[in-house]
Amino acid sequence: MSTTSSQSTLISFHAATLSDMKPSATSPVRILALAIALVVGASSASFAAPKIINKLGGTCQKVNLKVKIGSTDAVCTKVGKKLSWQKSSVSASLPESKVGKPSVEFTLPTAQSAYAIQVKTGSWFFNFTYSLDGIKGVLKSDPAKSKVLFLPVGKLVQIELNNASKEAHGFWIPGLLVDKEILPGNKANLEFTPDKIGTYPGSCNIQCGRGHASMTFGVEVVSEADYLKYLSGLKK
Repeated sequence: MSTTSSQSTLISFHAATLSDMKPSATSPVRILALAIALVVGASSASFAAPKIINKLGGTCQKVNLKVKIGSTDAVCTKVGKKLSWQKSSVSASLPESKVGKPSVEFTLPTAQSAYAIQVKTGSWFFNFTYSLDGIKGVLKSDPAKSKVLFLPVGKLVQIELNNASKEAHGFWIPGLLVDKEILPGNKANLEFTPDKIGTYPGSCNIQCGRGHASMTFGVEVVSEADYLKYLSGLKK
């Protein structure tokens, strides 16, 4: 068979095949619509918005918008002229006390013209408690300093002595020229003004029985500010 004859036969075959296809499938309008659909689909795919993955330092769209990035709280923040995700500085809650309420800062007591102190004595001890204007009840000595009497320098001190034992006791601070006897089951009052900051020894100066030697205490005369600071840490 010649080449020309073979080409003619092939062309005739394709022509016959196209003529056997349905008109709707080979319609120029159908082919044009299909071509447009393919072009539009390709364009839509190429211009589709990429999926945004948030990361610290990455770009964000709205100031103060908060999101979770992994386990970190992040907030959209303006840095310079750009908006970016920054670690939130307020993600942690404030600590609470054991009872579930925020702790309250203690304010130092107000200075006073005179200070009241209660001294209780017995067999064989001295116990000191303190009073302040505006505070109901008395403030107990720090357990670690239970044998120390604190006094404010240059301030009138009003001491109430209470002897709860069956023995007579003395309240003696020789360095401050303080000396007072308290009879069994009785009370006594004493006023004086410490005039010098320092540490002084105190004791019972009456032979009161077998525990007399243990009836000693220390005296700390401090500034009024330090005195109030000490009292602010005491409990009722």
